[in-house]
Amino acid sequence: MKKIKWMVLGMALSVLFSPLMAMAHHGGVSLALGPGSPIETSSPLTLPEGGIVLSWRIEQVEWRKWTRAKPNKDDFTFFNLGLSYGIKPYLTASMFIPYNIKRQDELGSNKGIGDLKFQANLGFHYDPEKKGVFLNKAEDTAITLEGAKKIYCSIYGGVTAPTGKNRKELGG
Repeated sequence: MKKIKWMVLGMALSVLFSPLMAMAHHGGVSLALGPGSPIETSSPLTLPEGGIVLSWRIEQVEWRKWTRAKPNKDDFTFFNLGLSYGIKPYLTASMFIPYNIKRQDELGSNKGIGDLKFQANLGFHYDPEKKGVFLNKAEDTAITLEGAKKIYCSIYGGVTAPTGKNRKELGG
């Protein structure tokens, strides 16, 4: 019991301090997609062991045109294909493959596969009946949260693999 609490606390602290150690990563598709994406939330529930989810997401960003800014960005289109797998009832691993299309005034367009993203989701919950924090079990996966007496949480962590082309200019 104490071991799990310390593990969850350690993971939470490492996530909080990880931006201090991270190298800069600007532009392109993130897990939240697109430049200037709003804050997004996702479910704290993990997949059942052996569970698979295939996801697809498209985002179209139309840029405002400014006369004082030449050349202007026209639009960015982001496609994201995701695959998630339940390793354990408390651990889900995901991989995202982005395909981006960027268009700009007078410079043409640039398109192609972006950086691969790998993500892990560690799911846990607070059980008021047992008065403690526990990793998710099989009965805590793929459930409805309505009327649940447990409080579900998760810690996400991820990395990107530099698989996209970063030296190609628009129109080139």
